[in-house]
Amino acid sequence: MSTYLFAICAGPYEGFTYTTAAQPSVPLGLYSRRSYVKYLEPMKDTLFRWTEQGLQFYGDFFGCAYPFTKYD
Repeated sequence: MSTYLFAICAGPYEGFTYTTAAQPSVPLGLYSRRSYVKYLEPMKDTLFRWTEQGLQFYGDFFGCAYPFTKYD
């Protein structure tokens, strides 16, 4: 993971969190501007599922689990 990738966000945001069965110690998070939550809400379960599947795939592929304490 590149250490030079970053984002600065400001404003009223709303977040959703999800804990995976495969890695319960790594909570997943999705955040959106409050005005766009109505678009994120119907998709959040799908996005969490895809993210969980991706973390599982890469963990298996590289032979090590995601090493950080959260994934947003």
